[in-house]
Amino acid sequence: MVKKWLCAVLVSWWCLCLWAAGAEHAGEKPLNWHENAFFGLHFDLHPNAGDTELGRETTAEHIREMLEKVKPDFVQYDCKGHPGYTGYPTKVGAPSPGIINDALKIWREVTREMGIPLSIHYSGVWDSRVLEEHPEWARMDPHGNRHPNYVSLLSPYPTERMIPQLLEVVREYDIDGMWIDGDCWAALPDWSPACQAEFTRRTGIAEIPKKAGDPHWEEWLAFHRTLFKEYVARYVAAVKAEKPSCLVTSNWSFTVRMPEAMDVPLDYISGDYDPSFGAERAMVEGRFIASRRVPWDLMTWSFLKTGDQPWTFKNAAHLSQEVSTVMAQGGAVFIYDTPQRSGRLNSWHMDVLAEVARFCRERQPWCHRTETVPQIAVLHSESTWYTRNDPLFNFGGANQPMEGALFALLESGWSVDLLNETALAERAGQYPVIVIPEVTRLPEAFRQAMAEYVEGGGRLLISGGEAAEMFGELAGITFA
Repeated sequence: MVKKWLCAVLVSWWCLCLWAAGAEHAGEKPLNWHENAFFGLHFDLHPNAGDTELGRETTAEHIREMLEKVKPDFVQYDCKGHPGYTGYPTKVGAPSPGIINDALKIWREVTREMGIPLSIHYSGVWDSRVLEEHPEWARMDPHGNRHPNYVSLLSPYPTERMIPQLLEVVREYDIDGMWIDGDCWAALPDWSPACQAEFTRRTGIAEIPKKAGDPHWEEWLAFHRTLFKEYVARYVAAVKAEKPSCLVTSNWSFTVRMPEAMDVPLDYISGDYDPSFGAERAMVEGRFIASRRVPWDLMTWSFLKTGDQPWTFKNAAHLSQEVSTVMAQGGAVFIYDTPQRSGRLNSWHMDVLAEVARFCRERQPWCHRTETVPQIAVLHSESTWYTRNDPLFNFGGANQPMEGALFALLESGWSVDLLNETALAERAGQYPVIVIPEVTRLPEAFRQAMAEYVEGGGRLLISGGEAAEMFGELAGITFA
């Protein structure tokens, strides 16, 4: 059975490689292998200065045995974590002093032989080691204090450390993708001299706001959101120039945290949801990401920690429940497990993941890349979101009205989708009911689209005083 599976995968992967190579040679858009990927595995170690045995027990035979158990469509393996040390012998950064064997090289050789695409886990904005070497590259708070972990996006870090490392990995290991972690959720407003000067240059505003409520605070935050997207576009372009078929995504970009139009050319959308309450988070994220109509996946952690209890490996039933909420929205799934520091995978963990993989495969024909039947749409308003959330891209409670409406409807047995303003205005006619939960700001074009929706027979449910005031005439409400 294993031989048949290996043969089939090798043939399909060989055909895919030939197609992609031909497309690149001809100047065509290369094949996005993630479009057909359904079940994957993720392994990272976040190498650090205290490691002493990285790769010591990483062997081709062991990796192959473990992968044959689970039969993933793709694998993501460790490269550089939040501490900033690499798990491979980089020549342009800070390799962990504990590297015994080049585990990434062995993973590349095995996955190539087995016909499995290999991506890397790489921490972007969060790089503690580079800030030990270059403290002047750090993000600064309004009082001039430098952040110990998060880089400034206008520092030399992207061009002198991050992009050279990403290109090094592409050239040395011929990887098929990269999953950039510690990115949007680690991006913060930056009061470094370079950012202040660039803000003034772009906007003409000389007075730099320090906190919410100050003049031009919204412009200041919008400027930083733009800087982040420019930074992502820069490393995507660099990787694509080196290897067009290498897929790139930024963890949690253009999910609920970033509800605006997807204006950076990521190959797919991805995120790793909460380890302890993953099913609930996936119910929200999966519905919104699915509305993007691009390839996507979500990662569940194979372990959890609640309160002061130790980390515990989840059983197959728990993991199957979590990934089901993703599969039901048409998405791909992958599971995060941590190898031993020596690189050895826990065999019994792979047995559990193999059971989950079988559960998913049985449902794949009826789930993957499917779409929901439109019943109720809930608005996730980007215009309101960025007036409430924790800058730049974190929740800060701003998700509560939208998620409250979503869960109330789900618990009543309805099929519910989450859409941003642009998508909902375009697809409003598909939904018998639209819910607008407690928004405080909406573009006039969207309000007009909702008026036309109601005039055409649609049902619009509005909650919240400010939202009702926006649609007062449409709802027949007169305010004193």
